[in-house]
Amino acid sequence: MGISADTSTNLGGVIDRMATVKQLRLKARLSIQGLGRLANVDTKTIRRAEDGLPIQELKAVAIVEALGQALGQELSPRDVDDLHIYGES
Repeated sequence: MGISADTSTNLGGVIDRMATVKQLRLKARLSIQGLGRLANVDTKTIRRAEDGLPIQELKAVAIVEALGQALGQELSPRDVDDLHIYGES
C-alpha cells in the first residue's frame, strides 16, 4: 500500500491546501522567532522561506515538520506553497 502523491487531501481540512510558510506559521500562532526555535533554524532562514527564496532541504524539512507539530498535522515540503529548495526547480 503506497502513500498518496497528494498528501494535502489527507489533512481533513484542518489546514488550507497548499498554504505558504507564513500562512501556516500564523495559523499555528507562532512568531518567526518561535518557529525558528521549534525548527532549530535561524530566523533569517524562516524569513527567506516566507519570502519565497531558496533554502537548504534539511532546513525546509525542519521548518515544515515544526509547523506540522505545532498544528497537530503531518506535513511535508510538498504540502507548502511557495517553498523553494536549493537545486529544485
